[in-house]
Amino acid sequence: MQNIPKEKVLEVVRQGPTIPQKIVKIVGGDTMLIGAILSTMISIGEVNYSSLKIGGSPLYYIPEHEEKLEEFMNYLNEKDQKTAKLLKEKNVLKDSDQDPLIRFSLKTIRDFAKPFEIEKQLFYRYFLFPKEDAESIAAGMLTKATPKVEVKVEEKPIEKIMERHTEKTVEQPKAEVEKPKIEKPKAVKHEKKSDFLEAIKDHIHKLNLDIISKEKIKKSEFTLILKNHDSNEYIYCVAKDKKTIDEGDLSTAFVFSHQKKMPCLFLITGKLTKKAEAMSQKEFKEMKIEKMD
Repeated sequence: MQNIPKEKVLEVVRQGPTIPQKIVKIVGGDTMLIGAILSTMISIGEVNYSSLKIGGSPLYYIPEHEEKLEEFMNYLNEKDQKTAKLLKEKNVLKDSDQDPLIRFSLKTIRDFAKPFEIEKQLFYRYFLFPKEDAESIAAGMLTKATPKVEVKVEEKPIEKIMERHTEKTVEQPKAEVEKPKIEKPKAVKHEKKSDFLEAIKDHIHKLNLDIISKEKIKKSEFTLILKNHDSNEYIYCVAKDKKTIDEGDLSTAFVFSHQKKMPCLFLITGKLTKKAEAMSQKEFKEMKIEKMD
């Protein structure tokens, strides 16, 4: 295998956020070798990697270039782009004030939305907005909300005088309890979304492995930590519901498993591209790739 100095790879990364495939084109080698070098640099803090992915691979960048991630915001899906732009405009968002879709999106765009707590309330700040300023704004939000609660408490004794005369009419609004009917379609959606996860669980069960933790990257992709109790070994697992798996998918899985110092299991529903198939026999021969039923 070609020997490429770490300094050459770092020199490319210093030019701006990039992906392994582009580094290979400049310094040579292959994605497995470059991935291993990047993993080493990550472990000593010379390089960071993004949550955002381009072609299945995260961006690698030096800590001083974190602000340049903003240039890649257009690679987010449309919903997450809107959330990121809203946060950039407002600087700070209170989690409980947002609708469910935005709250979920804020948890997803980890590169751009930085969570923090004030008085046990969850807030998010735009990643380029100073933390101290964000905390000051969040504290101000909580202060403004407090007097409103006190005013409502003062009005309640007056309403009690009318309660005896309106007991019968008060019973009518209780019919609004029928609102939980809205939850029915939600339950159906969850079932659909869990189909792939259930298939993953079934396959892992057949391998006599235990799921220690799991993370949903998107509807068709999960990462898991598994344990083989016979060998007491932990395994990094990637599962993708995708028609074709390319070398970029394999490279990304290899980099993260290498970083975690775990063997890698890749579960797929589709087929490997010819190049990915060839690399699975050479560069990624230590990675176990299995097709799910």
